[in-house]
Amino acid sequence: MYSRIGAIISIITLGMVKRIGLIIYWLATFILLAYLIHTTFDWLDTAYHTVRRLLPSRRTFFEHWHALIPYLPFDSGEHLMKFRLGGLDGKILDST
Repeated sequence: MYSRIGAIISIITLGMVKRIGLIIYWLATFILLAYLIHTTFDWLDTAYHTVRRLLPSRRTFFEHWHALIPYLPFDSGEHLMKFRLGGLDGKILDST
């Protein structure tokens, strides 16, 4: 029993632990960065805010996004949001 545990511990070296820690650090950083960007868009961009409120979930929002981008050309992100608002029969909310 103890020989198996010793073998497992000897396989996991300090270098592997550092690499795993670094990977976890970067994943957490990217998750927080994505959350910050989406929250900022929700606060500042009224078209983004309106489209997000008209759809049932954030997942649905991005499923629609991935379905539209490959097939329909858009000049800008604003053009894309206006197109989505028209399809959802939404009106841009006041920023006040």
